[in-house]
Amino acid sequence: MDKRERLRLGLMIDRVQEWVTKYSQVTGVRDAVKDAAQLAVKTLRKREVSVWLDGCEDESAPFMVLGLEPGDTKLLTALARYVRLPAISDDDAALLQQLTGEVPDALRDARRAADGPGVFGRKQLDEDALDGAEFIFEYGQWGQGEGLAEVIAKIAAPPADEVKVTLEQALDPSVGLVALLVKHGTPELVAGSVFADLPEALAGLRANTSYGESIDGALAPVEALEPLASGLPAGVEQVIICSPAGKKVAELLAQVTAVTAG
Repeated sequence: MDKRERLRLGLMIDRVQEWVTKYSQVTGVRDAVKDAAQLAVKTLRKREVSVWLDGCEDESAPFMVLGLEPGDTKLLTALARYVRLPAISDDDAALLQQLTGEVPDALRDARRAADGPGVFGRKQLDEDALDGAEFIFEYGQWGQGEGLAEVIAKIAAPPADEVKVTLEQALDPSVGLVALLVKHGTPELVAGSVFADLPEALAGLRANTSYGESIDGALAPVEALEPLASGLPAGVEQVIICSPAGKKVAELLAQVTAVTAG
């Protein structure tokens, strides 16, 4: 391999290495986006609260309630960014698969060929170096023809500063939260202010209900709503309520209103 051939090989090595490096960066960010979304789901799942209006778990399906506080915009944004990850088609995956296997190995071998035979030609190039050089030449030409750089750019995750989600957008399809909650029923978003006085109201009712045979009936609304009062974040701003079959969010809201008004 003469000096001119080594120069051409060096340029091709740089081009292919750029693809390998960029692909590694892109997949690293995609993995990080996925991990952040999984953590967001795990965090929100821990806040799910089940509420039975009649206080009897055996007779009716529960409402599922999830409270959102201001800082949860970060969790919603993590979910939305994951939803926005470009899909990788089978064809694109086939184009990219060599970038994490054969290509890095071939680059390592090809670099020995690009460096030349050594001072005064005393160092002979090994067969792996020559095979690597041939592979990189062919792969570089093929990758350029297939638009490999464009394919890598196409699957990159959207920049973090391009994805912003407010609490009011929690149930927007682009966030992806509805798909996680739909198994509980139809989700609706309600202002957190409706629930602001619930803990205090329940405590008052329990403290004042301490007489007669009707105590169980009087405390039933309290017992039904206590999991909700204790499960909502202290700074709740928005509340997602999933309605079970045959029930409406309005029923739960009416119960909360009745208790807090009493």
